[in-house]
Amino acid sequence: MIARTFLALVAVTVIPVINPNATTQVARSARSHVVTLRHIAFHPRTLTIQRDESVTWLWADRGIAHNVTGHGFRSATRTHGSFTVRFPHTGVFNYRCTVHQVEGMTGTVVVR
Repeated sequence: MIARTFLALVAVTVIPVINPNATTQVARSARSHVVTLRHIAFHPRTLTIQRDESVTWLWADRGIAHNVTGHGFRSATRTHGSFTVRFPHTGVFNYRCTVHQVEGMTGTVVVR
């Protein structure tokens, strides 16, 4: 009887098999970066991020109206608030404030 019980326990025991050829991938959470609109400029003016990360533009220019306009994205012209864009592709993305472009209010997001 003891032998049968032992054999039954061995039969239902699951032994994990480790595959030495398997690759392990660590999930990386997408980060968010902030660009502040202040003193009729974007701070920082150039930002380098990784693919699938986001940029949030934050209005902090004491009532001066701005917008964020780039290829494929455009915020409303406003005096406060924030605007977020996720960048799923690599490349160089130039943007500007159309209200203050003549004053040099331009920026760049570099996505690697």
